[in-house]
Amino acid sequence: MRSGTGKWKSETKIYVVMGVTGEYDSRQDWSVAAYFDEEMANKHVELAEQEARRIAEKFQEKVFLLLEPEDLPPDERNPYDPWMSIEKRTDYYVLDVGILDEVPLLRTP
Repeated sequence: MRSGTGKWKSETKIYVVMGVTGEYDSRQDWSVAAYFDEEMANKHVELAEQEARRIAEKFQEKVFLLLEPEDLPPDERNPYDPWMSIEKRTDYYVLDVGILDEVPLLRTP
């Protein structure tokens, strides 16, 4: 939370693995997982991207028949991201978020 000086009282962070697909107006972002350890979050990103590329390559000719992750056979779904987009390229990144103990107070004039 912020103190009267505008500094965070807590430096504790979580690292949220985010999925993203589409561009501009059709861009969609979603949270996939969260970790206290940044390295683990980055490893999750790496594994999710590898699996997304494998799935995209295997099903590229059937993409218009497979519009939702549920349309894939259960053993072919991405175990690192159950919401992965099938019809568009899916990428991943890590978003670091500070953890607060309480809602920061508004400054009063």
